[in-house]
Amino acid sequence: MLAMRFGGLILATPAHWTCSGILFWAKTTGQRLHFFPLMTLAELLTPARVIPEMQAIEHWPAITELVDHLVKIDDIPEAAREELLAAIRERENQCSTGIGSGLAIPHVYSEAIDETVAVFGRSKTGIEFCAIDSNPVKFIVLFIIPKAQYQTHLRTLAAVARKLNNGAIRNQLAEAADTTEILALLQDLD
Repeated sequence: MLAMRFGGLILATPAHWTCSGILFWAKTTGQRLHFFPLMTLAELLTPARVIPEMQAIEHWPAITELVDHLVKIDDIPEAAREELLAAIRERENQCSTGIGSGLAIPHVYSEAIDETVAVFGRSKTGIEFCAIDSNPVKFIVLFIIPKAQYQTHLRTLAAVARKLNNGAIRNQLAEAADTTEILALLQDLD
């Protein structure tokens, strides 16, 4: 059983995890209620969306570097840059997205984009990110998500966090020689 929110109600309903998402169905009728697809890193990342060695050494400059990179490769409009940075700052001020073990997953929901955009950044030396374990962050996955896809990507964020929480994977990412190797490792997670 999983809990699912419909408007102001939270309903408990049977669910089935599939390779591509979660399918909810009505317990009494067996009728399909909703399917929430999961996006994978392989679907979201390209070689252009991987920064093998970030320059920033602190929390906010790191996020700015990632957003500026997405603007530079034309994955987000330059006109949306300030709005996105303000939204990310507001989110980070609530609670740092540095989830520990050298990993941060900053994310924001925006009406400025129509499709989810992600970028992966690695820092071999580490970034001071106010992580919950107070350790430097070496891997950042920044997600910019259309507001209309909020439910879908909550599950995607959780899946990414779960997969990157594996110490062996993080060690391989740290040792990867270049963008190609990093991307291959991230795609193997899916």
